[in-house]
Amino acid sequence: MKRGDRRTLTIQGTPLDCEYLGRGHFCKGAWRNGEWVYLFVEGDVLKEAVEHHCQGIPHLPELFRLDDPDPHKDTMLYKMRYYPTVTAQDARAWRELRQLQAARAHAVTVCMKVPGFRWAVDAFKVNEGTIEHLSAGPLHDAAQALYEAISLYGAGCAFEFAPRNCGVGKDGALILRDCAFDAERMEQERRAKHPVYA
Repeated sequence: MKRGDRRTLTIQGTPLDCEYLGRGHFCKGAWRNGEWVYLFVEGDVLKEAVEHHCQGIPHLPELFRLDDPDPHKDTMLYKMRYYPTVTAQDARAWRELRQLQAARAHAVTVCMKVPGFRWAVDAFKVNEGTIEHLSAGPLHDAAQALYEAISLYGAGCAFEFAPRNCGVGKDGALILRDCAFDAERMEQERRAKHPVYA
């Protein structure tokens, strides 16, 4: 499957002509239909965190789970408003992204100097340092809300402010589409694949 390929997907009983946008570590497929993107997700509890705790907050995405919660299902389906990926041409959003990246880079530098620091269990320290380094305002508030939401799922849930994970809202503001990951889970997966590092 290549980016831009089209396929008809049946979502909640309705056939939709969708464009394939790609996939990620936990997202097994992102498909766009008009103003909405449908995300087929495996093992990403952080989407749940955003859906439950971050609705209506500037800079955070409009995101809804569509399928019924089922602890025995491997794949979850989410619907998120379409936000084009941020680029340097998006002046306001790009500036806001650079602010977040600078704050996180500062926090990483500080945390990496602490003996025994491990991403899988100490990511929250980087998140806290990032927030402390941001000026008061909507971007700070969004980072704080995201941190509080993902912290409910473990101390190893980390911010990641890469352009590929960010979008642009209709007002030109940065949208944190998918800006957190579970570092602890990713380390567990790496160790399972490569036991020599365990």
